[in-house]
Amino acid sequence: MKNRISSLSFSCLAIAIVFASAAGSALFAAPPEYAEAVKLYRAGQYEQSLELIRSVFDANKGSLELRMLAAANYHRQGNIDSAMAHMLYAMKEHPDQPGPALYMATLQREKGATAKALEMMRRTAGKFPDEHWVRYELAATFLEQKKYADARRQVEAIIAKNPNFFPAIYLDGLIYMLEGSYETADFRFKNALRIKMTDKEWTKRLYNNLGIVNERLAEANPTQKEEKLNLARQYYRKALELDGEYAVAKSNLDRID
Repeated sequence: MKNRISSLSFSCLAIAIVFASAAGSALFAAPPEYAEAVKLYRAGQYEQSLELIRSVFDANKGSLELRMLAAANYHRQGNIDSAMAHMLYAMKEHPDQPGPALYMATLQREKGATAKALEMMRRTAGKFPDEHWVRYELAATFLEQKKYADARRQVEAIIAKNPNFFPAIYLDGLIYMLEGSYETADFRFKNALRIKMTDKEWTKRLYNNLGIVNERLAEANPTQKEEKLNLARQYYRKALELDGEYAVAKSNLDRID
């Protein structure tokens, strides 16, 4: 039986972090056109968003928001080199902000430069020890490399300071699941489920992985097989209620339904 696991959408996550980081910077305020450029980006109109950014960029070169959004647009277009160029400038212009380094590490991973990405995240975590998202990205990088103990150390450091940080609890569950500790993974995922989370992308992945965990528990506990499989079906359906086109959950449900 082969399950399709919902891991982490690192590039989408990094972009979300990037916007949050840029929005928190009061040093260089974004021009009024920024909000419209974001709307275009979210509508998938990446070139139109870039054209609007270009029209105001010369007068707002210090805007971290514009740099981040330009990089995100290039990233979506598959132009990783241009996205990285913007992040290099952003890192030089805004050394007090973790967002550019976070995004740069994501881009480096996509280019296959995993070692560089890991070193970038190590340096950034050392520079911003209290930034939960930085530690989270470092943990995610370790997870990609199957360095589960290193990933868990970062997760535990986050949870010790913020026990309700949903992404860290989710990642903790994912680590246990990949290690084959399904009872513990189920417990951690259920803890994550108790936290109010409005982001459907995170929640649908959580439901899918709860389905996988219960399938595995069904295999390990013949006396509870039907109970656990029924739970798995319920979780897959919950994921599909959030996104009817979610192919991973649909494939998993079709296999056991």
